[in-house]
Amino acid sequence: MLPRLNIILSKQRRKAVYLRDHAVGFSIFKSFAFLLIILITHAFFMTLFEALSWGDAFWLTLTTATTVGYGDISAASTEGRWATALLLYCGGIFVLANFAGEYIEARNERKSRMIKGQWNWNMKNHIVIINTPAHGGDRFFQMLIKQIRNDDNYADTPVQILTRQYPSALPRELRDLGVVHYHGSPDDDESFRMVNITHASHVIVLSKNEHERLSDALSYDIISRLADLNIDKDRVIVECVEDSNRSRFHRLGFNTVIRPIRAYPEVLVRALVAPGSEQLLEDLFTHDGAHPRRYQVEINNQSWSDIVVNIMQSGLGTAMSYINEKGEAITNPGADEKITTRALIVMVNSRSLPNDNQITLCLHREPLNQ
Repeated sequence: MLPRLNIILSKQRRKAVYLRDHAVGFSIFKSFAFLLIILITHAFFMTLFEALSWGDAFWLTLTTATTVGYGDISAASTEGRWATALLLYCGGIFVLANFAGEYIEARNERKSRMIKGQWNWNMKNHIVIINTPAHGGDRFFQMLIKQIRNDDNYADTPVQILTRQYPSALPRELRDLGVVHYHGSPDDDESFRMVNITHASHVIVLSKNEHERLSDALSYDIISRLADLNIDKDRVIVECVEDSNRSRFHRLGFNTVIRPIRAYPEVLVRALVAPGSEQLLEDLFTHDGAHPRRYQVEINNQSWSDIVVNIMQSGLGTAMSYINEKGEAITNPGADEKITTRALIVMVNSRSLPNDNQITLCLHREPLNQ
């Protein structure tokens, strides 16, 4: 009942905004038309009473109406002066001031609605982020947007957040990063229209609360609506709190499903710029499936390529890095770099964990391709 009421109220608010915008626009148009009639009429009287050309008549009219008054041309006849007093002094200047005031007010209203998330930006090829994390949303968004901006392909991509948060304005830090928002709800199809979601390059559906299973139900409803809009499912990234719910998301055709890891938005960014790599990063945070493991081994002056090949050909895992004499993990060394170390970090499978001895033995044999 409550969501239905929110939708009805939202539609009523949008209708009120539309009617107000229409009224303001008509008022500005009416003032402008009235002003134009006054100016043309005064110019006509100046050609009639002062025998001026149309060019000089308009020059006199405009300089008088704008209160510039150069004085190079002026009304000399009694009729011309009365026409100027009545049309411009009593009418034109007032109408011009009223027109300028209404225009400035409309511009300020437009700016206010943009800041408050009530504006239709009509974006295309943008990134839409749906929902705001229940905890630390401001900080998370800052980290996420900065990570997105660090990728050359998305450095200038517009980003819009669809959320019920920030009714007054986005935090200054987010606005400085070029982010805008729409204050709406993802359970309202009109909100999808306002963020132009069918023209987005990517859609990111965040879990409302990364600790609550109920968030998955909300996310499922959102992606169901996206499916109804025939959005390319490969362009959608959705968070899922419970691993057991992933299959439900997959059955709808959404394959990029990740865990909400608020401290590391890099996982989301990897899913955005290199689809599939997010699974590798997720595995780094779990003990199930593939995960990194440290092995104490003795390696002296052996090439990195031999280390990697020996471990892979033995079916034990994939070498990811080694620990140098300072205790630092060195990742992605050169293939021919000679390695001396007492520890390796290897990506292994939890179903068949090798021990230190197995890793050591495989490193001291010749690779099969030699």
